[in-house]
Amino acid sequence: MLNKIRAFFHRSKDGNIKLPSRNSYYFPKQLPEHLDILYFEEYIHTLRMPLVWGTVLVFAIVLMFICYYMSSYKYFKIWATLVGAAVVLTFTELYWGWEATRRFGYRNQLTILNATLGLLVSVISWGTIQAWETMSPSYIGMMTTIIGSILGAGAVILAYSRISYSTFMLAWIIPGLVFMFSKDDLFFFLMGLLFLGGIFSFSFINIMEHAKQRQLFDANHQLSETNTELIQKDNEIDQELLFASQIQMGIFPEPKTQLPYWHFNTAILPLGRISGDYCDIIVRENTIFVVMADASGHGVPAALLTVAAKNVFANVLTAHISPANALAKSNHEMLRIIKTQDYMTAFLLKLHPSGLVEFCNGAHPTALYISREGTVTPLDTSGFLLGGLDDVDALFENGSVQLAHGDRLFLYTDGVTECTNTENKFYGTERLIQLMQSTISLESNKIIPTIFSDIVAHCAGASFRDDIAMMVVEFTPDKQ
Repeated sequence: MLNKIRAFFHRSKDGNIKLPSRNSYYFPKQLPEHLDILYFEEYIHTLRMPLVWGTVLVFAIVLMFICYYMSSYKYFKIWATLVGAAVVLTFTELYWGWEATRRFGYRNQLTILNATLGLLVSVISWGTIQAWETMSPSYIGMMTTIIGSILGAGAVILAYSRISYSTFMLAWIIPGLVFMFSKDDLFFFLMGLLFLGGIFSFSFINIMEHAKQRQLFDANHQLSETNTELIQKDNEIDQELLFASQIQMGIFPEPKTQLPYWHFNTAILPLGRISGDYCDIIVRENTIFVVMADASGHGVPAALLTVAAKNVFANVLTAHISPANALAKSNHEMLRIIKTQDYMTAFLLKLHPSGLVEFCNGAHPTALYISREGTVTPLDTSGFLLGGLDDVDALFENGSVQLAHGDRLFLYTDGVTECTNTENKFYGTERLIQLMQSTISLESNKIIPTIFSDIVAHCAGASFRDDIAMMVVEFTPDKQ
């Protein structure tokens, strides 16, 4: 796993993976000074952990307890006092002295810390060796096992600094070797050899742990830098999408639009920053065209299709073209523009001053005609999606309906009816029709908020999955 981390962040200029050399596992590269400082700040944080100090103090207390009860060391109280003073000194340096000596540079900080650590371990170890002078070999053998456990734990705990561990280990090994090899006894000679073996084995463990800590720190730092860059890039993209959203909103109608004989209320609710839904109100002489369209997909590709659609409809729509012919021509234009598998559905209205409405559906959700008496009638024709196939002109068909004063039309995208709740149940066309029947007494500008509130109630906390667009068209001949 460690190899993969380092390989991920070490690539040659030609882009190939550059594996670290085997020696780098044992002698990792020197970090820049600012990273070295951060690295040793992590080291101090580790040393300050209660688990670390608790482990050290438990071992020390066990050793001193054995020495107190199993030896006749006459200076035990003085030794215990010196140990206590060394513990206080080391704690002081670790928690307060480290900050106080920061102005001397981090290398001098480490030197002072290692000196206090070495003093503490030396006081404990030399006192222990002195107690061994009056202790039976069996207890000495037991205590060397405990010391070996201390050295093994220290190889991991002090892995951040090889100098710290060398100080810690030698403070134990030197007194032990002096004691073992000064005795004219095979048992102690073998114990001395065991101490020597400990020097090499635990030193090797510490070297490997140190290299691992360095490599992990380097990898974590690289990950942090990469993550920072990604966050910055994400913020830049989000800012660009925000600008794109503001530009896109400029191609949509105002939420409230009043034109001769007709009143419009519109809402565009993108799933993200930008929308794949598109609606428009286009005036041509004495007629008004209303477009409600939905591009396939979401995000930037779908939003670009809405811009293309606005240009296409602006060029295709004329005062004398029928909705069916308009969608057929728009289909050809979209095929010319779209070079991918994307497409768009659309519903097109042509509004006349008399209240006559011509319409054509290009594979879009049906529009709803709401009479002033409260009846709701779906409006639909045959048709085909835009940008899908070329030879489908014959599929587009005209429909018409005559509106009276106060009658309304409702156009929407499938983001409305396909909203799902936590049980994955659609909002559905039936619920929408039932709700529209109850809105006849409402002012037209209150219909869309009412529908949206009902959608939110249906979803019951479930996230939206698609863009939403809605438009209410009301025939108002008295407000021409």
